[in-house]
Formats: sequence, structure tokens, C-alpha cells
Amino acid sequence: MQNTNNSQNKVIAYMVHGDSEDYTKYLRKLANIKWNKYNQEAFDLCKDYTKLVEPGFSMAEYVANEHQDREYIVKLLDITDFSDGIFNLNVDKLIKTQDTDRVNNALIGLKGKTVNEALRDIKDLKGVQIVQPMSLTEVKEQRLIDREYEKAAPSTGYKNLDTILKGFVANHTITMTGETNVGKTQACCNFAYNVAKQGKRVLYFSLEPDISVIEYLASIWAKKRYEDTTEDDLTPPKDIAIDIYTKEHVNSLENMVNIVENSERYDLIIIDHFGYFTSTGRNKTQVESNAMKIMASFSKRNKTCVLIVVHPRKTPAGKKQRNLSIQDISGSAAFSQDATDVMIIVRRKEKKNEDENPFNVKYSNKGYIVVHKTKAGGNGAVAINFVDGSALILEQEPYEEKMEAFEKDVASSLS
Repeated sequence: MQNTNNSQNKVIAYMVHGDSEDYTKYLRKLANIKWNKYNQEAFDLCKDYTKLVEPGFSMAEYVANEHQDREYIVKLLDITDFSDGIFNLNVDKLIKTQDTDRVNNALIGLKGKTVNEALRDIKDLKGVQIVQPMSLTEVKEQRLIDREYEKAAPSTGYKNLDTILKGFVANHTITMTGETNVGKTQACCNFAYNVAKQGKRVLYFSLEPDISVIEYLASIWAKKRYEDTTEDDLTPPKDIAIDIYTKEHVNSLENMVNIVENSERYDLIIIDHFGYFTSTGRNKTQVESNAMKIMASFSKRNKTCVLIVVHPRKTPAGKKQRNLSIQDISGSAAFSQDATDVMIIVRRKEKKNEDENPFNVKYSNKGYIVVHKTKAGGNGAVAINFVDGSALILEQEPYEEKMEAFEKDVASSLS
């Protein structure tokens, strides 16, 4: 057995270091003998990354010249169960050698090329992706596809909001924010119920409200104040399909994406709230940026609409409170940049209550859903009314009056 292991090591050593000995005689000896677990893993790994039937090459040289993926290199060098230490290579030195070789080879290759060809090669060296522009015909074709999605989109339940957003459009990723206790979860629950009423499927990640989300939903479909809802009211109406995950079921963004990608398609997915996945860690902004990109890609890939609740930045002490804007979204800029649509829930604080008890601010029942960014059309504001003591949010009419009132509110807040 020891001789067999030595022969296996000779083959792997040749594959990795390019030893001068003829490895084929060892390979012939092993033709009908089962390799041990670790040598087999190394042998398969080398063949897999080179796509060669017979591994007659130096793996160290191959990795240095062809691979930039640090994780791959670490994985390759992490197999250490060999007596002669054939994987004892310096990862950082290998990567540095590789980068140096790539730059030198690229600079030599620039000789005799035109300015544009040289610029293209330099961009490629830096990892800049060369993207060809779209023709007007291609833009038209893409827009026609978007229009078809808009026609099939479920309504938000608010006529004037549909005028702006075109409903909850497949492929769209919507970011929604608002001040603490302004009614973000209420809005989510109204959206969820309104879409479910249309026979559409809704998935709700109730991470902040947790199981109390049923109280919000019951208040909406029963049209009752929270205190008046009964045990029977907690039972959803027939044909309302809203699936719920709480923080007991989901512990990471990767876990959530895995759940959704292995489920049936939903017309609307609500994540309330996104900070549950990104609020901790040293590189918080980078985590948020990556997470948002994952969700934007997910919505396109799965042809669904994703509504993400995020928190706003806190107003510095002593600074006058004003209406929130797209710049006030807390965390990574990706929350606004990578979203197709951005909504902000706005309500006026009752001045008397704020002066008497600044720690328990009461909001006016009148408010707005302000659309600061949308892929489907122009921005705008939709006037809404929060029914006191319940989760129900109703739309105010008419639209022109809403816009006029909103503009006055903005003007007064800035004065």
C-alpha cells in the first residue's frame, strides 16, 4: 500500500511541479488500482481545470499563467495530506507572479497596434468589460418586452400609484423607506393583500414584524381596528394566497435566495426589512451593495417583482427634520442605484404631540407615497389616508389635489 501511495504522489507531484521524472510509468502502475481519497481529489482537480485527458503539464505554472481566482488557488493548495509536501506553494507569491506575467505579456502585445486596439487591450487587462452599444431597434425591442410585463403586472391597489409604477412589474426591484413607525409595514401588508385579492401569489418575509404581521393583515381584510379584531378575523379570506417566512425560518440573505429560487414563482415578494441581513458586520456598506445587486439580479432572473424595505438615515441631533428624499436612504447607494423604483412613505408629525412627548411622536393620518424614481415613467406623489387604529391605508382623490397638497407640504418644510 505504501508503494502505491508513493506512486500516486509521484504522479501528483509531476502534475503540480512538473518533475523531470517520467510520470507515465507511475500512472500505468495505478491504472487498475484505486487512488486514495486525497490523491484522487488532487488528480481530478487538476484535470478538471485544464480539461486535459492526460495531465502532462506543470500545474503550478498553469495556475500562475491562467488563473486569477484566489479561492480556486487556495482550494488547490489546501489539500495537504501528502508526505512530501508537494502542495507547499506560496499563494500570494503565485498570484503576484501571475499578475506580473499578465501585465508584461499584455504590454509586449501592444507593439504595432492602433490606439483603439491598445486601449481595448488595456481595459481588458484592468478587467473593464467591453460592452457594445445597443441599436435603436434593439432598444425598441427591449422596451416592447417591458411593456408586456407592465400590461400583465398586478395592481398595487392604488389607482394613482399604478399610473406611476404601472403596478408591481415583473423584473422590477423596488426600494421603500420612511421614518421609524411611519407605516412601512402597514404599506407592505396593504400591498400584499391587494395583490393577493387579484388571484396572484405573494411571498412575505416578515423579518421585523415577525408573526404579528397577521394582526396587520387581519385589520386590513376585516376592515377593523386592531383592538376590535377577533380570533375569527385572523383567518384569511378564501383564495388569499400570502405565504409568510419569519426570522425563525431565514437567517441569511443566501438562505432567503435559496428558499425563493427553489419555490414556485411569486408575483410579488416583500422583504420587511432588508436590514435584518445587512445591519451587522465590519464591511456593512459593501455587504448591502452586494446584497442589493443579488436581489436586482434575482428579480430579473425569476421574472418577479421584489419590494425591499430599508431604513432611512437618522437625522443628526439638533438638525431640523425635513421630508425624506432618495439621498436619505440609509447604507449603500445601491439601494437607490440598483433599484428600478424608489418609494418613500411620508406623513406629517403632529406638532403638539411632538412638543409634549418627543419620544412617542404621533403622525397625522394623512400622508403620501412619494415615488422618487421609476423605470416605468415619471415620478410623482400619491396621497393616502391611514385609518386611525388600524393597518388599513386608503387612497385619497383626486390626483391633482394630492400633488398640489404635497408640493405645499414640501415648500413649507423647506421654509
